[in-house]
Amino acid sequence: MPSANTFVRYDGIGLPSNVIYRIEEDEKGLFWITTNKGLVHFNPKNSSFKVYTIANGLLSNQFNYQSSYKDKNGRIYFGCINGFISFAPLLLY
Repeated sequence: MPSANTFVRYDGIGLPSNVIYRIEEDEKGLFWITTNKGLVHFNPKNSSFKVYTIANGLLSNQFNYQSSYKDKNGRIYFGCINGFISFAPLLLY
């Protein structure tokens, strides 16, 4: 875990792209990051990444800038160039 007084760089390690469109935090404090090359699940506690693409069922690998919503039940919605996706993060663990 990084100290409170430092910046940590996450470029080129685990991310499919350095172009980030939106970050949403789920109920467990894990981050979902949209890029122009897929959806990234990031765990800041251990710096692990998992990348989801069209091979995993996404409509597109490219998402739209600032296009997301998290509802009161924790379901996350992201807009992409072919529509939008939604999922319940707690069901993916």
